[in-house]
Amino acid sequence: MTEVDNEAIQEVIDKFAIHELMSEYEMMYDHFPLPHGGGTGDFNAFDELDNIDIEDHVDDFMELFTDDCVVDYGIHGRIEGKKALRDFQLAYFKKETEFVDWFHLVANPWIEVHDNEARGKWNFFGPYIMEGAGACFHFSTYDNTFVKDDGEWKIENLKLTLKYMSPYDGGWEDVPIDDVFLSGDSM
Repeated sequence: MTEVDNEAIQEVIDKFAIHELMSEYEMMYDHFPLPHGGGTGDFNAFDELDNIDIEDHVDDFMELFTDDCVVDYGIHGRIEGKKALRDFQLAYFKKETEFVDWFHLVANPWIEVHDNEARGKWNFFGPYIMEGAGACFHFSTYDNTFVKDDGEWKIENLKLTLKYMSPYDGGWEDVPIDDVFLSGDSM
């Protein structure tokens, strides 16, 4: 009979929970309501997006983070604390920022767990629409830390590091990021 390695099993469970946490972050950021947030969980039900309560959606989104979280979106801002993050996300979800719409396509997860702390990295490709720039591409990485609190993993620090950001028509090779986004000029 083979001996069961409970620590290895717990590590797999923790890695899966963190992977699910990031998937939840990505789906909720892209405005998809999840079952615990009152949605149907049917991710093909785009008509449901118009029927979500934005305040409730942001409150559910905030449950993914620790109270003392730090979120660094690079050129899009650094936010410290859950209240400041809630204000930032509420403006985004109400479409009061330069971002009209966003969609996460995330791959290549790498997760390392040490007891009740963890670190994870992901590659992120995000097509989106931005006021003044139109359709754009965003290539970056997430480098995050997590903590387990009362048996539940939460995002403690989220860091987005930009590699490329460019308009769809210009491409990331032909139109440098600062030509459109950092100068404030529209296309």
